[in-house]
Amino acid sequence: MMKPEAGFKPYLIIRRGQAEDAQLLAELGARTFSETLLRRTRLKNMAAYLASAFSLEQTRRAELADPDCSFKLRKLKESPLVTP
Repeated sequence: MMKPEAGFKPYLIIRRGQAEDAQLLAELGARTFSETLLRRTRLKNMAAYLASAFSLEQTRRAELADPDCSFKLRKLKESPLVTP
């Protein structure tokens, strides 16, 4: 593996998701899931599912605490992690 030159500052940063990322991951998961399946399901059913499956507690307990589950987050240098 090559080492970067001294003083190198990466433009793209990739890191493992952590407990403090739970809110971001819950929102991103709900948004991606609903955008993908919104046309195939009834809105009432979707809202109930999103509330339970992508809650902050569910994300912390089921996903981030599970050693077999990992999230990789990418961030462009000097920009928000996720944009609306």
